[in-house]
Amino acid sequence: MNTEKPLSPTPQEEFFSYAIPATVSMLLSALVVIVDGFFIGHTAGPSGLAAINMTLPIFTLLLGLTIMVGVGSSIEVSHNLGAKNRPEAARRFSGGMLLLIIVTALFCLPLFTSLDSILSFLKAKGDLHSLARQYLGMMRWFYPLMMANIGLSIFLRAAGKPGEAMGLGILGNLLNVGLNALFILGFEWGLQGAALASGLSALPPALLAMSRFLSKKIPLGFSKPRFFRGEIRGVLANGSSEMVGQVSVAITTWLFNRIVLQRLGVNGLAAYTVVGYLICFEGMAITGLATGLGPIVGFHAGAGNGSRIRKVLSIALKSAGIVGIVCWLLVVFFGASIAFSMSGGDRQVFEIAKSTFALFTSAFLVNGINVIAATFLTALRKPGPSAIIAILRGLVLNSFCVLTLPLFLGDLGIWLSFPITEFSVLLISIPLMLHTHQSLPTKPSNASMKKSLTA
Repeated sequence: MNTEKPLSPTPQEEFFSYAIPATVSMLLSALVVIVDGFFIGHTAGPSGLAAINMTLPIFTLLLGLTIMVGVGSSIEVSHNLGAKNRPEAARRFSGGMLLLIIVTALFCLPLFTSLDSILSFLKAKGDLHSLARQYLGMMRWFYPLMMANIGLSIFLRAAGKPGEAMGLGILGNLLNVGLNALFILGFEWGLQGAALASGLSALPPALLAMSRFLSKKIPLGFSKPRFFRGEIRGVLANGSSEMVGQVSVAITTWLFNRIVLQRLGVNGLAAYTVVGYLICFEGMAITGLATGLGPIVGFHAGAGNGSRIRKVLSIALKSAGIVGIVCWLLVVFFGASIAFSMSGGDRQVFEIAKSTFALFTSAFLVNGINVIAATFLTALRKPGPSAIIAILRGLVLNSFCVLTLPLFLGDLGIWLSFPITEFSVLLISIPLMLHTHQSLPTKPSNASMKKSLTA
């Protein structure tokens, strides 16, 4: 939170001052992914789309590690800023960035020593193996930079600068689109060009974000990174549900890729790749709302302002519900046309999309509530209940459904797995959220209110 200015006069203004910049940044990131797919689909066809999808578990796992460390550390930063303890917030930020660099560097090492083995494990064979190797072989050089950029963006929001984080996100996304057009359409570098564009576009935003933390013009800066006993464990615990969610996405993506490829072939996998882009778009919008919620809840928890947390949570839940409904309607009316365009006009991909996309994405109607619930619990330092939601919706139920439903329902079971998972998790996330919600103080103390309003 911004400790230099008064709080917004209403919970709505406070929430949307964070949520709108975060959502815009996330949507632009998703749009860039879709644009990447559009370029690849028109140059490499369904096989190119399928090859990129085969590499997504790698990126998702790395993103999960980044979010775990970034969110886990930023929660402590937000709590300390709310308690007006800037030196401790700076130490937590510096330690979080150091830990992030170490973790991502260690993760990327196998991509240089065992790339072919990793692709074989991902079931990339023949042309898919060759195309996926071109893409991942280039991306591995840029993953640490891309993750550092994401981490810096998380901490900018925690420092009360969501607008700056959004601006840097817009810059990176515009660079990505321009470089994709240059490398893929202009130089005809194919999947390697797409990877190079993604990597290079992260450099300017990362450098600019770093300069902001070094400038000492924001309420958060670098200090000597020290870890006291148990702090790393606490950081990882705070961010564990986000990590579990990303790891679950990686595992279920691998499962979906395997089952879809077996039952529906390359065109089926291309269709699943496109609907994956649409899910990414909706997921980024919901994540933007959740990203806006997290620092606010953490700040007011540090300030002891429970009533404000209640109001902001209500706004976040309503917003997530509206976003989910709108995104589902967009898929119903335009999803098949998007698949047709992205696949380079492949008619079979279009027919698969036409008959399945609306059903598969009906999960949008409730998945936002599950995401907001998990973020709310994480921001209040309740990683256990948050992890329960993440594990169930991302790994346990999703994997169970995709492995079992096709045995009884055929191909239809593949497309029912996502909505059945989200509607089932809703029955658990709501009670967990309400239990914590009811335990918040009804009104902040006078001291807490004074501290909150003058922070």
